[in-house]
Amino acid sequence: MKKPSLRPSYLILLCLLPTVSRSQDLSRDSALEAQAIKHAVQLFHQTFTPENGLFNGSEYVPDTIGLTSGFPYFEMNSDQPGWVIYNHMRYDSLHLWYDLVKDQVAMHNLQGGYEMRFINERLQEFQLGNHHFIRIVRDSINRVHTDFYEVMVNGPKARLLKRSTKTLQENPTINKLERYIYADSSYYLVLGDHFLPVNTKGELLSALKSEKSAVKAQLRHTKLKFGKNKDEVLTTVVAWYNGQ
Repeated sequence: MKKPSLRPSYLILLCLLPTVSRSQDLSRDSALEAQAIKHAVQLFHQTFTPENGLFNGSEYVPDTIGLTSGFPYFEMNSDQPGWVIYNHMRYDSLHLWYDLVKDQVAMHNLQGGYEMRFINERLQEFQLGNHHFIRIVRDSINRVHTDFYEVMVNGPKARLLKRSTKTLQENPTINKLERYIYADSSYYLVLGDHFLPVNTKGELLSALKSEKSAVKAQLRHTKLKFGKNKDEVLTTVVAWYNGQ
């Protein structure tokens, strides 16, 4: 029989722990309230272990057979520690893969059996090692790809997002079919509600045209080539812009 799917909500948390509401009567101190909420979340996870709200994806099957070079995962060819916000509930202490070829986030199934992949539409955020990802949905204003974007800089004036992708390339030869991974990435500067591509120095200057001269000075100051060091150059410039 199929196990019932549990859809966790913060209303359940409030029912589980009366101390959340009591803390409001005892003290208005925000730190105390945050501690009570954290305790409520911990109690929720303990009460509903194993959590069917988390284990409701399908089987994850990697496609790594016969690869000549490369691997499909983000950053390293192994799982990484992290957490997810899934169905608006945070789950910690997980071991995750981010398969960039299939655009799937997968985890070890602690209940045994197969590895499980998350349903993308229900996965709002996740952390993989030191990298934080959020899900962006394409709309009529910003025609970006609906996908997971790494938050490189999160400042008061601007955010820098990076979309990493990998594709599986195949090259038939006389003796065999060579299969290898091609990696690519694109960058967006988020100003207000607008996503502006900043994949070239010209696009960056255009996006920050009000500070064009100062941005040029910052680019010279880094002494790095934009094309070869995009991550470092863009994070440095956008961090500087947020500090202005």
